[in-house]
Parts: sequence; structure tokens; C-alpha cells
Amino acid sequence: MQDAVENGVFAPASIWRQVCSTSGGMTNPHFVAGPRFFRDQHEFEHWHEIRLRGFTEWYVGRTAPRSFTNGRHVANAKARLFPEFLPQVRTDDGKPVAYLNTVPGFWCGDPQALHDLNYYDDTLQFGGLKTLLLGSSFLVAQRAGMLRAFDAVTTPFRNRKLSGANCIVLIGMTVDPAYQSMKLPSLLFSTVKEAARRLRMKYVVGPFRPNAYGQYKAERHAAHSNALFEEYCTGRNEHGLPRDPWMRTVSRQGAEFVRIEPRSFRVARSIARFEEFRARFKPESWYSPTPDVWECGETPTWYVDRCKGAVVSVEPNIWGVIQVADATGDASEAASSRQLTQPVPAFPREVRV
Repeated sequence: MQDAVENGVFAPASIWRQVCSTSGGMTNPHFVAGPRFFRDQHEFEHWHEIRLRGFTEWYVGRTAPRSFTNGRHVANAKARLFPEFLPQVRTDDGKPVAYLNTVPGFWCGDPQALHDLNYYDDTLQFGGLKTLLLGSSFLVAQRAGMLRAFDAVTTPFRNRKLSGANCIVLIGMTVDPAYQSMKLPSLLFSTVKEAARRLRMKYVVGPFRPNAYGQYKAERHAAHSNALFEEYCTGRNEHGLPRDPWMRTVSRQGAEFVRIEPRSFRVARSIARFEEFRARFKPESWYSPTPDVWECGETPTWYVDRCKGAVVSVEPNIWGVIQVADATGDASEAASSRQLTQPVPAFPREVRV
């Protein structure tokens, strides 16, 4: 297969063309994983709708961004600059149905050296002026048919972001609800692992959200605690796999869970904004196990700060690590790491608040 220009974006076809046939609710569909590219505003808004369903308006806002510093052209420019880190999945007739956000990172191999999601989330962000220049120069280059010139000019930006990196950090995955039974997460995992091999990265790591933890809390009408989260994450089903369905998916991709991150992702909004959100999102599911603490059957917990007039959502995650085979030409170093090759029977209890 030759290198090709797909959706206006040049990419090595041997790396990015991965076709997956599955069976399920549709008749033998085909899906193609490749570099992200929003062909028009409608696709960009569709991506936002998928994110909104997956992460709620508390995280992503109710409407798609339209400014020139965070709109479609900036998103396309970043995907052009970092194609390995921002893949998407399309159906064989071109419909976008899944997205994965990742960033380059560094990990020394010590589980305690892994930080929270907030720490990594802005790795591929630029300042306002650089973002404006990036988006405008991409738009000009695209319209002039000079994308390779854009690549040459922006290579220093890419090199600075990748300097010293030895792993790919998973940030977030979103799948169109109509295609959630099509094994698209497995296709995206395969894509990012292949990208890591190409970049000679040693690991793929991620702070994973146990999606059914919220239900576990709600069934007990309980507030989140580090002990309860550890109890849930260490639980296994009758087959010896994690009880949480998303953790099972990640485990089947070769991940070892190495550490709980009790305060992985935090978002602060006003109390008024929280009250609006609570009235719109699962209004019948909210309960307050203790004063000014709110749960709704989701992984995060919401804490009210009446002094600052704010509400902070705090989401616990669990770090998983996938070793990348043949990443450095010498797999023995990674294979000898005790933290990654031995199961973790229990997780260290965090005391941070």
C-alpha cells in the first residue's frame, strides 16, 4: 500500500490504514483508523456532540467552539502537526464515528512518577498568539495546496513537543453511541500502539476512568472515598478479570494497572452553573450523601465550596501501562521492570485531598 493523501492529510498508509471488519448491529461494516481531519463545520460539530454525550456539558460545554483560536481549522492544524496523537475512525463510506486524544509524555518507570490527567491534558496546547498563527497558516496552506510547506515551517514546534518523550499518554476516547458495539476502542488501541512503535516509544500509558464506578456508588447510596474506589478497582469477576467493563477492555489490550490516581481530573464551575447542570443532566439520579457533596451515578464527585462560590468535580482514575514491543530495539529492559510484569494485588492508598 502506498502513502496517500486522505481527507486532505498526508500520512504513511502502512501505519494509518487499519481496516477492521466486525459483526454486530450492522451488516459487516468496515472501519478505517487514520489521522483526524474535519472536512467541514458539520463534522466538527458532530465531534462535539459525541464528546458532549461521552463527557457531558460539565466538561466540554454545550456548543462547539467557533473562535479562530479553538475552532475547526485549529483542530485540523494540530492533527496535521501531530497525526500520531490525534487519530479518528471513519466508516468505509467516510462517516466519522470515533476519536482518540493522546499526547507525548515521559515516564521513568516508577508508578509514583505518573501525574494526574490535568498535568498531561494541555501538553499539545499553544499560547493564544501561536494558536492563531497555527490555525491561520494551516488554512492558507490548505487553500493554496501547500501543506508540505506548512509541515516544514511547523516542524520545530513538533520537535519541541516530542523532545524527551518516551511514551504516549491517553487522554480521552469518544465513540458515537450508534457504533459502541463495534469494537472501535480496540481499533483505536491498535492504532496508537502502532504509532508508539513507529515513534520508538517504550510505553502507552493512561489514567483510565472505571465507567461503572458511579453505579457502584449509587447502589450503596455512598459518597466517593479512596477506600471505596480501591475496593471497586481491585474487584474481579468470575473469570478473574476486572469487574469494571472499561477496565476489562483495557486489560485485554495488554495493560497492567499500576496505581490509583484519586484526584485525576478536576473541573471548577460556579454554583449557579452546577445547579443548571444538575437540573438538566440525570435530574432524578442526584443524591447528597453528606452536606455539599453530590453524586449522580457517575465516576466523578461534585464538591461545593461556598466560600469561593464554586463547585469542583473530582474524578478518580486508575493508571494503566502497556509495554510497546520492539519500541527501542531492545525489549529486555522493559521486560525486566517489576512494576509492569507482576500483577498488583492491591493499590497504595492515597491520602491526598
